Amino acid sequence: MKVSINSMSPKGINFVSTLEDAKNAERNQLKDFCRSQELDGVIDQNRLIATADILVTHILISAKKAIRFEIVGTRPCIEMCFYLSTSASYEAADSSTLITIDTGHHNLFHFPTLPYQNFWPTGEAQELVSIIISTDLFMRYVPNDNAFFDFKEHIMGGQTNTLFKQSAPITLHIHHLLTEILKMEAYPELRHMYLESKVIELLSEQFRQYLELQNGTHPLYRAIPSEERDRIYQLKLYIDKHITTLFSLRELADQAGISEYYLKKHFKLCYGVSIHQYIHAERMKLAKILLLREGMNINEVATFLNITETTNFVAAFKKHFGLPPGKFQKQGLLPH
Repeated sequence: MKVSINSMSPKGINFVSTLEDAKNAERNQLKDFCRSQELDGVIDQNRLIATADILVTHILISAKKAIRFEIVGTRPCIEMCFYLSTSASYEAADSSTLITIDTGHHNLFHFPTLPYQNFWPTGEAQELVSIIISTDLFMRYVPNDNAFFDFKEHIMGGQTNTLFKQSAPITLHIHHLLTEILKMEAYPELRHMYLESKVIELLSEQFRQYLELQNGTHPLYRAIPSEERDRIYQLKLYIDKHITTLFSLRELADQAGISEYYLKKHFKLCYGVSIHQYIHAERMKLAKILLLREGMNINEVATFLNITETTNFVAAFKKHFGLPPGKFQKQGLLPH
């Protein structure tokens, strides 16, 4: 499977993926590389991770003008799109329907080999993770459930289709899976297996979310105004960038521009955990990285996280991971 991407306006931004045809590629082959292009007010930076059946593209675009891309695949494919900090629209060649994905949302598409177009707005640091997989891989895992019957029929009929009629919110679990895919913390010999396992886990999460929406049991579509969802998502990005800072709930509410009550209520609806649970988990995750990968000692990590009493850090770490940080550091070995 090869994927060709060419900008139609402005012209000149293009690349052809290095995926080889599945029947010719070694099953354990994985390529991981970065590319960058700058043209006519557009800075396009990509990281690509590719196997015979999977192409992951982490896209960062800064654009002073709107962009229109044309994407062509040599065989039918499924594309999972996760818009982390921008929105965009899609239009397939065999359809007049324009599909829009909002900031902090995702969808899953089936595209035949016909070209389709992707429209990006102006803006700085627009971030997207796109995962293209073969239909063969997808069909191995799509549930044998009536809820997926129409989607599978469109695939068999060679028609363009989307899983979600409207883009669905990116959950905390999805966000973590995307982070794990981009980190690729696995031994080189196992990275192709690691990538496929995480993509399958992402598919499973999308399927679960789809079934909950079909059954009317998904909490993310309760009455949260779209503008407020965007505010909460932007706040989460802000928290991620300042995770060592100790914020009060009042300060976070002011940053988001909403009340403390709605921040607590809607953050949990969006991400399945309270805002305090989220911040604590992210701080403990960072502590683990500092201990295992940066080689900091316990006092240094506590200071870095702005925890004044080392004993408080040790207690919090042990409660979160089940081991005190000193013992965790001795036993925990992450592959590089």
